[in-house]
Amino acid sequence: MLLANSVAAVSPEADNSNNSDVLIAHGVLSRYGKAGNLWTLKPEPFSLKFRGETIVEVTFMTKAGPATRIYGPFEEKFVELVGEVKSVFHGNAALNQVRSIGVVESASLSARLNAAAAISATGVSASNPINRTPYKHAYYLFLADPPTGCQACYVPLLITQSSLEEIASGGDTQLCVFMFTYERDSIWEIKGAVPVDVTSIELHPRIIHVNGRSYRYQEISPSDVLKLLQEPMGTIPISRPGIMNKAVAGASMDELIGDFRSLLDGGVIDHRN
Repeated sequence: MLLANSVAAVSPEADNSNNSDVLIAHGVLSRYGKAGNLWTLKPEPFSLKFRGETIVEVTFMTKAGPATRIYGPFEEKFVELVGEVKSVFHGNAALNQVRSIGVVESASLSARLNAAAAISATGVSASNPINRTPYKHAYYLFLADPPTGCQACYVPLLITQSSLEEIASGGDTQLCVFMFTYERDSIWEIKGAVPVDVTSIELHPRIIHVNGRSYRYQEISPSDVLKLLQEPMGTIPISRPGIMNKAVAGASMDELIGDFRSLLDGGVIDHRN
């Protein structure tokens, strides 16, 4: 257990982020090309290096259609983009795969979580505007391979609009909210969103491949999700570093609380129809 007076904890992704093929970049995301499926980020500050080369832009492409539209909410926003690099040429790092993306917010994680808890305590839930799809499912993820160090302490929570079974059956690619919990007791870090498609999921062994790792997934009840969202600081005292929070458009803490409250109250209305 990491007590409040202990030294700063090691990130649950420490060894993962040291992968020589993984690039973490911050900057404004823009869309280019006639099909609108070429995305470009110019790193800020301008000192990003990858394998000793200065990176002046990061690019990735998606298939035209739904796979491109899911990145629309991040367009012209300052984001953290984590991806696997396919090639580097004249300072352009082309990504083979996006691992995660999220809008960078200036407030510390603890301040954001305390604010979310205050919103929950007042009973204020998010509105569900037209064109916003509610989130209806949540899964705890457990490493499929033996964990190292205290990795097993940091259990990811994946929150989705469609069930993983629906996505695995040929549903559109979705950006799903991805966060780390500490012992499923509190929210440790909000990573932003991770892309999930039919190739990410193995239904029979209940395995999902996200964020560069393979996990066994277990769906949890709306009441369990709601408890974690309403009490994000949890009950176990731990040392919390100043983690940079990453937001997902349409999936703020109060919006997610509103979604799962609606499930408990008798169902979510899909405003797309």
